[in-house]
Amino acid sequence: MSYWSVCAECGEPFIASLARTWNGVMFCNAKCELAARAQAAHDRATIAEGVRDPVVTNTAVAAKHELAFAAEVGGRRVHGSGSAPGLCGDVITDDWFFELKTTRGDSKLRQRRSFTLTTELLDKAAREALRSGRKMAMVIRIEGHEVVVVDKQDFLGVIDVGQEGSGD
Repeated sequence: MSYWSVCAECGEPFIASLARTWNGVMFCNAKCELAARAQAAHDRATIAEGVRDPVVTNTAVAAKHELAFAAEVGGRRVHGSGSAPGLCGDVITDDWFFELKTTRGDSKLRQRRSFTLTTELLDKAAREALRSGRKMAMVIRIEGHEVVVVDKQDFLGVIDVGQEGSGD
């Protein structure tokens, strides 16, 4: 067995000895394994109904969002973020810690058209950012809209409030 392997769900490389397996297939973390199990259950149900429709799992959509955003901000994707202690944040740069949330509003797939931002989620992201010595930002994508949630002081620092000539 080689040292590195590639996750069957998200396509990311990972250390093979840390793999999760199901039906002889290797996954990088529990999130990817569960997504594959859900996909298999959906496939079995649609085959039983005589319907075959391609389903893109939210894990795959989130991974694409993370890779695209990392390229946009000149950062790097944290593979397996949230799956183990120390793997925090979805994308990081030298100064910023980004937590990305993706949801699609596809009623056919029964996916939600909203995202609930809770204090627990904000506090967790803020703690992880503080531990890493970076500023925290949460990027939320809902049905093609993409918004960034940042602390007010960090935002004011980004737009350079107080400098002469700014905003005029």
